Amino acid sequence: MWKRAQSDPKLVKEIVNYQDRWEFTNLMELVKWDVDLEDVELVSELIAAGADVNAASEEGERVLNWAVLGEDGSPEDPKELIIKMLAENGTTLGPGYGYTERLDPYQK
Repeated sequence: MWKRAQSDPKLVKEIVNYQDRWEFTNLMELVKWDVDLEDVELVSELIAAGADVNAASEEGERVLNWAVLGEDGSPEDPKELIIKMLAENGTTLGPGYGYTERLDPYQK
């Protein structure tokens, strides 16, 4: 669906900026749980299309808060690749949330 949507700038903007009733974005939903290499590619494309890496839900949860859930993986793990990509694009954790050590390897 995303590949087809890319030919329509208006639709891309709607997908990138969409928030549900709890203000979760498509980027947040994508990084929440189990991810694979296709998800890494899609995260990259959403960021390139203008997705806000610091978007926050109504409770202050940000994209990174969802990405860091779960156990640490190897540097090649899809979840770690996404965390690195988010860090390289200026993401921050929502206030009061932990797991800051997960960002250490990717901070400059």
